[in-house]
Amino acid sequence: VSSLSNVYFILVRSGIFGILIAQEDSKVVGVLSYKNKNKKYSTKLLLTLVIYSINGFFKNPIVWIIETNYKIGLYKNVNSKINIVTLFVSEQFQKKLVGKTLLERVKNEFKTNITVDTRVKNAAALDFYKKNNFKEIARNSKNVVLKYN
Repeated sequence: VSSLSNVYFILVRSGIFGILIAQEDSKVVGVLSYKNKNKKYSTKLLLTLVIYSINGFFKNPIVWIIETNYKIGLYKNVNSKINIVTLFVSEQFQKKLVGKTLLERVKNEFKTNITVDTRVKNAAALDFYKKNNFKEIARNSKNVVLKYN
């Protein structure tokens, strides 16, 4: 089990991350994960996450530093209560409303103040979020943040 898997497990178990799953015939065809920014981290949880993060840092320090720098700068003045972390749909189920349905579930539960980021070059994702009433609010050379109010 990887460090990243452990981090996700801990974040989900603590209620900081939520996961929505779309299934077809008992097969997972889509997943949306989100971070609930209203949840507070306990000291024990923070220490556990730091330990796993240090491991990830030493495995890929350059990637870690670059990605962290881009994200911190990108989200510097962005306020949201929910941040969509991942949205995956199996290729054979794309364009079949699976992603839209997962996104609608988040919008219905949390109503407003939802953010997501994606790569500047990911035109399909940018188009998808904009069609679902997300507006671009921040951008750097690598990523774009969109927000649903």
